[in-house]
Amino acid sequence: AAEQRSRAQQKYRIQRQEFRATANDLQLLLIRRLQKTIITNCIECIELKNVWHFYVLELLEFTLIHPSASSALSALGHKVRARIPAISTILPLDF
Repeated sequence: AAEQRSRAQQKYRIQRQEFRATANDLQLLLIRRLQKTIITNCIECIELKNVWHFYVLELLEFTLIHPSASSALSALGHKVRARIPAISTILPLDF
């Protein structure tokens, strides 16, 4: 009986170790996927910010060339910014 119990305990220990190893592997996989998602999202935010800065520079250049259109373009810029809150959160307040 003691030998049977010892074998059962050994089998249980092995199963527990295998379970822990599998759980650790899954955790690493999830962490890597999360890191990849975060990096991808950061890159997309940077690209979006670059597009927004390009738009702002184009807008400024246009208002320098056509001063009478300045207020209309400013209003348009505020409308665009209001409709895209994600852009507003990554831009400095002075835009």
